[in-house]
Amino acid sequence: CLEKLRELPKEEKNLLLNHFKQFIEADKKVTLFEFVLYTILHRQLGPKAGHATKIRFKHIGQVLDACVLILSVMAIVGHSDSASRKKAFNAGTSYLDLGPQRLVESGFNLTDVKNALDDIHDLAIMPRMKILKAVVETVLSDNQIRTREAEFLRSVAEALDCPIPPILSTTSFS
Repeated sequence: CLEKLRELPKEEKNLLLNHFKQFIEADKKVTLFEFVLYTILHRQLGPKAGHATKIRFKHIGQVLDACVLILSVMAIVGHSDSASRKKAFNAGTSYLDLGPQRLVESGFNLTDVKNALDDIHDLAIMPRMKILKAVVETVLSDNQIRTREAEFLRSVAEALDCPIPPILSTTSFS
């Protein structure tokens, strides 16, 4: 399906993305599924699709706030209680050796998450891959992968141009 969509003229791709975004925002609530789908579509069909990444950042410290937000969102996606969220978040920040950081549990929206992913995307490839590994560490902090976590992980990987292979067929989910 994406192959056919990639063949559309630029104007039609932009129109599709705009309509999809309007559809998502119509109820003033963005579900995880909508976010994942939009992230994938935007990366595959948006203006930067198929272009090399312009490196704006070389070190993880330059995108610290973005890392904290993405690790926080992953912890929230995977856990309903505060203690589990903090444990998951700390697993990710520890992997990156970020020192003490505060889990962001509120006060952000889809645009903030998208901007954080964009900033991390513009990081050099090796630190970007390390951040993706930190997101995986956040997911695996309790030795389980929930479907919601897998979906968000896939969208993060896609947004960072570090796609991961499908894991749904080989992993048990809860």
